[in-house]
Amino acid sequence: MKKKYIAIILVIFIGYLLLGFIVKYKMKNIKRNELYTFGEVLKISHVQASRAADFKYFIDGKTFTGSSMDFTDNITQEDSKYFVIVNKNDLEQAYILGCCPYDESKHFVPLEGLDKIPDEALQKKADDAFEEIFNSPLGRFLPPY
Repeated sequence: MKKKYIAIILVIFIGYLLLGFIVKYKMKNIKRNELYTFGEVLKISHVQASRAADFKYFIDGKTFTGSSMDFTDNITQEDSKYFVIVNKNDLEQAYILGCCPYDESKHFVPLEGLDKIPDEALQKKADDAFEEIFNSPLGRFLPPY
């Protein structure tokens, strides 16, 4: 009976680690193939101790939707706009960057997106947020972007 519980806990732990590796790998893949655009928050929800944001973003005149629990700490209002990092090889893979608010009067994003955020301070915040995740204990096991 005890061995059964240990096996179940071990399977759950391995599944959790595997899921963590997949998420971190996707983040590194986005950073390697980064493209920036802007997005609008559609819905904010709280899942356990985390905040999730559903959002829409725009590339090449098309509208995409996404959902993210990462980089959402500063997102407090629906309909607010933030920069979004997109994988240019898979436009449906994206994260909204709650640390990088988008201001239409200051920033211009062409239809095809941008290689970098046009504000150096915001680009540094985005880079630092990714760096923090990549330097986490789990992120260190993956190759650098």
